[in-house]
Amino acid sequence: MTLTYSILTYLGTIPFLFVSALFGANFYEILHIELESLKTIISIYTVAIISFISGSHWGLNINNNNFLSRFIVISSNIFVLIIWFAYLFLLFEVFIFAASVVFVLLLFIDQKLSYLDYYSEKYFQNRLIATIIVLLSFFIMIYFSSIN
Repeated sequence: MTLTYSILTYLGTIPFLFVSALFGANFYEILHIELESLKTIISIYTVAIISFISGSHWGLNINNNNFLSRFIVISSNIFVLIIWFAYLFLLFEVFIFAASVVFVLLLFIDQKLSYLDYYSEKYFQNRLIATIIVLLSFFIMIYFSSIN
């Protein structure tokens, strides 16, 4: 199953890489895709991924009754609400910044869960690499959206 999780984790980064490539090379113009549509597509995907990761944290900790588990269950809900409202009410660049912060916070939670043997070290390493890919993709998107 570890190989399956690794493959799924990296497959989940493909939309981030694809959209950042579209931003960076102005391929969206060649494909006749409006920049605003591309921003909406990646924003909705970002909300979905953050919701998915938060939900996995919630699911792992819902039946535990210690401080850390309560913190993770509450924070997972807060992260999803933050990113949803950021999507609804903030400019794309601010949304991407908020999403970057949330991805890093989710990674810190994964690190703690890995340390406590909820996850394997390999799973955490995959999440770390995937988060770096997402953050670099965000950087590319923000850079090229600001110059276009």
